[in-house]
Amino acid sequence: MKEGLAEVCGAELAGGREYEFKDAALIGVFTYHGCTLSLSGSYHVVSPDAISQPAPMTFVHVFTHNFRMLAKQLLLQQQQQQQQPPPQSPAPPPLAS
Repeated sequence: MKEGLAEVCGAELAGGREYEFKDAALIGVFTYHGCTLSLSGSYHVVSPDAISQPAPMTFVHVFTHNFRMLAKQLLLQQQQQQQQPPPQSPAPPPLAS
């Protein structure tokens, strides 16, 4: 990888380092901001426009984001319940004489 940030299967690619993949390896390079790669040997490049479904890491991000929001909401509810005074018992009826 010459410049930028990218990952393969969730592992970040280090800049200025060469990576070797076996023949017929099916890999996907994912980047949020773009990168420049130098490729050699035989390979087939698929345009991102040809991919019709979001990458799996997108689903993981959405799931973990939603899970964090749910946990935060539950924590806030729990804190609010702890701050409320406990309900008071009704006064006992007066004794008849």
